[in-house]
Amino acid sequence: MLVITFWRPINKASEVRTEVIVVTDKMVKNDRYLIYASDNVYEITDSWLMGRFDSSDLYGKIEVGKTYKVKVGGKRDHFLSAYPCIHEVEEVKEE
Repeated sequence: MLVITFWRPINKASEVRTEVIVVTDKMVKNDRYLIYASDNVYEITDSWLMGRFDSSDLYGKIEVGKTYKVKVGGKRDHFLSAYPCIHEVEEVKEE
């Protein structure tokens, strides 16, 4: 259990990349902010490694049906119920 305690925060700050997603749904499940996209499920969590502590505000800005460019860290781990973490969001405007 100790490994999981240290692994989750480190995972959320690893493999940082930018992705474009279309939000299909969002919900709070077991005190976790989850964002469902067409190809993956993401989590929004405060991260002391990334210096971000505004999960509730970020979650509230995201709207279902919209397209976003997101800065994401971590990867999906089904065994540990870990999701990639969204750190930054920018709406992609349709032209």
